[in-house]
Amino acid sequence: MLITKADCGGCKDLTCQRPLDRPRPVKILEIERECQSTWSIEFEDMYAASSSPGQFVMVYVPGLDEVPISIADIEGSTVRIAVKVVGDCTRALCQKRAGELIGIRGPYGKGFELFEGNALLVGGGTGAAPLLFLARRLSSRCSNITTIIGAPTGEELLFKEALSKYCKVKPVTEDGSVGEKGSAYDLAESEIIGGEFDHAYICGPEPMMARLVRLCIDEGIHVQASLERWIKCGVGLCGSCVLDKLGLRVCVDGPVFSGDILSKVEDFGRFYRRPSGSKVHF
Repeated sequence: MLITKADCGGCKDLTCQRPLDRPRPVKILEIERECQSTWSIEFEDMYAASSSPGQFVMVYVPGLDEVPISIADIEGSTVRIAVKVVGDCTRALCQKRAGELIGIRGPYGKGFELFEGNALLVGGGTGAAPLLFLARRLSSRCSNITTIIGAPTGEELLFKEALSKYCKVKPVTEDGSVGEKGSAYDLAESEIIGGEFDHAYICGPEPMMARLVRLCIDEGIHVQASLERWIKCGVGLCGSCVLDKLGLRVCVDGPVFSGDILSKVEDFGRFYRRPSGSKVHF
């Protein structure tokens, strides 16, 4: 059920939790295809617009399901999310049109901690989505930002032009159609070893992130990574996104974790949980 202003008493208090945990109806302002399999959706919502980089919202398709999606960018009160088609709910989202309603609850989770100094951002596939908002925020405090975005082909590179407004973008594709040929890890490894970065911010396939986190720790670079897990409730109740053995919940303790914490998580880069809760290897 979508909550209305009347249901919440017209509450405009950003510290009030009532409107955060029930889907709020928002009208799609614009929907645009960003690359071969990913669309961006823009809407206005004062609660989601208060997000920090790395946080996520639960997006509800009326009558179908809801999914966790990270904030891709915020400009004023306009929020952008990036949606890749991976199932029925995301397919339905990408088939929406401007003017239609969806439900939003949140924002949830712990985002990136922003630091001054030379910054390296690494996004693999749709992992580039939260890096756009992050780059926007970092641009006011970092003079040197390099962002690596990787994808199988040039048609799958996400936010290449948008990111270039805030940082130096280095694309890499597996087929070599755009940028260097290889993986995001390959290019990031050469940048880390040959560069002078103070901080690294990573989002993408977990095995890649696990290797990069270990490399950054070895090279003395402070690193943060955003994890993806099966999130059902978004508020830490169901435990479907728990990380062994520390018992951290990705939806409330993350999705962004420091390298120090991730080095103690046995699951990181090795296991994930199915919707049933069973653990499987990456």
